[in-house]
Amino acid sequence: MTLRQYAAIWLASIRYTLVRTMMFRGDFLVWSLVELMWTSVNVMMILVIYQHTTSIAGWSEYQMLLQYLGASEANMEKGEMRVEVNFSLSPDKSKYGTKVEVKNLNSFRSAERAIRYEAERMQRLYEAGREGEIVQETR
Repeated sequence: MTLRQYAAIWLASIRYTLVRTMMFRGDFLVWSLVELMWTSVNVMMILVIYQHTTSIAGWSEYQMLLQYLGASEANMEKGEMRVEVNFSLSPDKSKYGTKVEVKNLNSFRSAERAIRYEAERMQRLYEAGREGEIVQETR
């Protein structure tokens, strides 16, 4: 996740906090600063924890952030969160290869297996000199 994406999530949380604060509190400025501080602390805590582990109670970093921000329950088993993999491989590092999309995966494990499979498949085709068989497709 890039810094821009973290900033977008942080700003969305701040917007929500400010609107909630403006609606229910008279001393808006003080409580806005307090809410801003606690929101920042909570988001930073989630990010720091996930720097040292890949999941907590089966939730990934992205699922935890979506749940904390109230954007989604992020329950993959119920179809509330889907993963799409866009993968390409190229022997030339200066350009992208042909993209293959794998859609509607319902777990990060499935996404990992799809990436591993596509990497091995494309590598075999390149090594065999059959790169013409790699076409842009959706699987």
